[in-house]
Amino acid sequence: IGVLSRTPWWRDGRLIRLQPDRPAAAFMDRVLFDSSFPNGRDELPGWLYIALSERAATFGERLGRILYDLAALDRVEPGEHPLNQLLIDMMQNHPERADAFRTSFKTSSHWTGSVAAKVAVILAFGSSDMSERATLLNSAAAHLLHASRYEEGLMRAREAAAIWQQLVRTHPCTALSPWAEAINNQAAALGRLSRYNEAMPIARKAVNIHREVARLCPKNPKTVGNLAGSLDNLSVVLSHLNWPQEALKRSTQATALVSTARAYMARSPSACTA
Repeated sequence: IGVLSRTPWWRDGRLIRLQPDRPAAAFMDRVLFDSSFPNGRDELPGWLYIALSERAATFGERLGRILYDLAALDRVEPGEHPLNQLLIDMMQNHPERADAFRTSFKTSSHWTGSVAAKVAVILAFGSSDMSERATLLNSAAAHLLHASRYEEGLMRAREAAAIWQQLVRTHPCTALSPWAEAINNQAAALGRLSRYNEAMPIARKAVNIHREVARLCPKNPKTVGNLAGSLDNLSVVLSHLNWPQEALKRSTQATALVSTARAYMARSPSACTA
């Protein structure tokens, strides 16, 4: 600290934030993961929480950039930097910390999927609201698919689908669409695992439920987009099962739906927030 305090990066009693770039990533790697403690000090998860919770909303984006830069510097293979596990330990050992990062991962990537999934899972099992739990579990499934952790993603998607299936009986208007999304994630995970025969009936089920929702809400762009996504997923599965004609048919239907949704959004942008 004494050395750092005499550098231009020390201002008002703290180290200023380095902008995301490869020199900054290399600096972080050198300081936090020295050769004498390549996996980080035992105190590091706590230190990371103090540093990151201050600007948690932008954490996901910054993490993705840092991990990408470290891989570009040939530090490690993608997703294998010890920073990933330390961030997971940061919340695993203190689940209450996950709430600070609730909005950090609206989207995720191969780089951030594992950490984003851990946040979602901790929040899911800490919630007594079943619809919120199912939503978070399905988000975890999507994050895990991005991180190429397909078996675990399949497990979370199944858990989410089971909850939504129960909720459909009492709340069909609000539970049908997320139920179909969870089923679609199951099919996607099975497809990534090359289990296409198992994936096909599940993918068809997702399409059928999304069709019903689209029939009930024909002008909702999100509903139409979900149906297009499930049709596209079914098309991929059919293609791998060597059913090219039906695969092309489903893909064409998906493309047409996307075009329709975009045209509607262009005409009535205010409806997209309804």
